[in-house]
Amino acid sequence: MDEDNLKMPLLVSPLDSENLVIARLKDIIKENELLLGLLEEIKKKELHLAEIKKKKKKLHLAEIKKKKKLLLADIKKTEELLLADIKKKELLREVEDKKKKQRFLSFLAVLAASLWTLLSACLLGGFSAYNIFGQSTSQQESCADVAQCSECKTCYLLTSAAADEVVAILYRLLCCSVLQAAAALLALLLAGGRRCRVLAYAAVAATTIGHCMHGRLRYLLLAAAAYPEDDRTIPGVRLGLAILDLVVDLLCFLFLILTRDDEDGGKKA
Repeated sequence: MDEDNLKMPLLVSPLDSENLVIARLKDIIKENELLLGLLEEIKKKELHLAEIKKKKKKLHLAEIKKKKKLLLADIKKTEELLLADIKKKELLREVEDKKKKQRFLSFLAVLAASLWTLLSACLLGGFSAYNIFGQSTSQQESCADVAQCSECKTCYLLTSAAADEVVAILYRLLCCSVLQAAAALLALLLAGGRRCRVLAYAAVAATTIGHCMHGRLRYLLLAAAAYPEDDRTIPGVRLGLAILDLVVDLLCFLFLILTRDDEDGGKKA
């Protein structure tokens, strides 16, 4: 009897079955809602991660751009410094070349002025010494009371005042020639610098004074009454040469002034 009861199926009422189905459906709906919530959270997280990635990418790009700008600025600054350094070196090289050229021109000016003054000193000194100490007794006796210039190889009829002036000029010219020769030799012996140029200026100044005295002497001889057989052309030419010597002296002065540099105590020309 008990075994028969066990084998009999349990009878469930339709209401209970419907309730079970509804409960099951509710459970399924809850599970679906939970799944939808999880999906939404996943989507939100994915969107958040995407935004974070975008921000990181933007920040990375901005950082790269910033670094690129800084690098370009550094490169530009380095190029400017290099260009400035190159220009500075070129400018220094040009200044050094100008200084070398100026020193060379200064050396040439001193050399030319010294050689010119030395040559003039030898000629004027020899001329003065010959006319002071080289006159023979026979010439003095043959041309009595007449001031002579043996270098001209002729006699000039000078007044006593003019004759005294000629003799005084000859003595002064001899002294001036000695001084200018000494200054010229010292200027040639010195290695350069301010002292050398000062000596060159002094030598040219003494030469100018000597040429002025020589020109005055030539003028006195030209103005003197010559003998009938004497030609006045040669004294006139020699007076012109004396004036030309003065022009050369002025050119030497100008050359010395234009070629002075900072090392000589002057400004560049």
